[in-house]
Amino acid sequence: MPLPPLVREEDEIYLTGQVVVPWYRTEKPSRMTVMNEEDDEGKRPTAPTPVQIAAFERTVANGAGLREPILQQFHEYVPELEAADWAGLEAFFQLTDVRLLPIEKDGIGYVGLVFSCFQFTHGYEHGVGIILHGDRIVHFGMAEEAETGEKAYIDAGLLKADEEEEEF
Repeated sequence: MPLPPLVREEDEIYLTGQVVVPWYRTEKPSRMTVMNEEDDEGKRPTAPTPVQIAAFERTVANGAGLREPILQQFHEYVPELEAADWAGLEAFFQLTDVRLLPIEKDGIGYVGLVFSCFQFTHGYEHGVGIILHGDRIVHFGMAEEAETGEKAYIDAGLLKADEEEEEF
């Protein structure tokens, strides 16, 4: 599946577009954010890197293999979903953001998935975030953690676990 058309809005620093991830049913397309870092001249690239493209393609292609590990993590993290099947998960959480993070480890890029819960009575108004590295779930937790990618930086050895970055 190719990347969707990407644009950089006037007030945005990252490239964005709309994407439908075929293995996760959502009510509307998810936002894709390509989190490029500035080059030596302070400019942001106008296209995703080959590693980011490959990470996206791998995430889309390996969806069936990601279902069970993701569902298991949701069962552990969200007690209300202990007995839910995949369709129940899709109904409870919507995949709202796919983030192609600007780092790699062993030639494989990191992808952040942000799931929002539209049933605020359960207390997940901030959503859930997953960071993937290939077929591996690096981190499962709050949406903000997948949005910033901090846990990916830690996993890649670019940031110590006790350090905090002010801005990614």
